[in-house]
Amino acid sequence: MLYLFTVGIVWAVVVSFKIHGMKEKGIILKNSDVSDWMVYVNGIPVQERRQTLSNPCFATIQHAKSFFSIAFIIRALIQIIFCVYLFWQIEKLDNIFVLLFGLIATSYIVYSLWQSIQSVIILQQNKIISEELIAPSGSRWYRVFFKQKEKLFPALDNLFII
Repeated sequence: MLYLFTVGIVWAVVVSFKIHGMKEKGIILKNSDVSDWMVYVNGIPVQERRQTLSNPCFATIQHAKSFFSIAFIIRALIQIIFCVYLFWQIEKLDNIFVLLFGLIATSYIVYSLWQSIQSVIILQQNKIISEELIAPSGSRWYRVFFKQKEKLFPALDNLFII
């Protein structure tokens, strides 16, 4: 449960804040999908504007590789910490059902850790797909994607996978 909270919520918020800070400094170009909503609060219509976080665009492919490599390494370290913690907890268990559940949870985290390590390897071996975008000002920006089973997945989506 703590793993889901840490990787699913805290990690996503930390990365989102980092991306927002980089956007404010002009290091990245963040394309946000903006949607307008009408929300009713106690029967009163209130207009709301929501932005969804999408794969950011970097000035160079090297900046993108650097950002995502560091992010995946930090994510892998978090997963290693949780694996060690779960193994430490599992060895003290007497109930076979709780032990089995702990082993299943640990094996899932190990699988997720393997995916993080594979992402770092793909980034380091330049096996990523990059998309070039030209901003209205004429500057060039690059987005990074991973290719898995003939489909392209944004690097940011891979970073947020639990």
